[in-house]
Amino acid sequence: MSRRRIGCLLIGLWFMATAAQAADIAFDVNNIRFKKVFEAKEQILSAIQDRDGFFWFATLNSGLLKFDGMSIKYYKKGENSISSDGLAFVYETSDGLIWLGTFGDGVNVYDKQTIPSPITAATPTIRPR
Repeated sequence: MSRRRIGCLLIGLWFMATAAQAADIAFDVNNIRFKKVFEAKEQILSAIQDRDGFFWFATLNSGLLKFDGMSIKYYKKGENSISSDGLAFVYETSDGLIWLGTFGDGVNVYDKQTIPSPITAATPTIRPR
């Protein structure tokens, strides 16, 4: 093998070793930092980030929270709103609907395309087998 090829090989190996060390530093567990975004006194049971970038939090007793990165909007039990303040989960489907499971008050669905955009109780379709 020529000196030139050996030199290129050594430089390549040095470059790969340096890149691997940099990758190890970038993903070092000791470098992970967290920042408190908002104060939540609620017990959050489920959370998602929807396709529009909003964060949705299902809480044990405080309804649904929607966080846009700056402020929080609360959805509480009421007419044209969620059927219960006790939520078990929040889930977004591929068509953009936000589904909420409650503790004892059924399932609610929120269609972001609806204006105004109420959260309504879902009526399931049961199909016989």
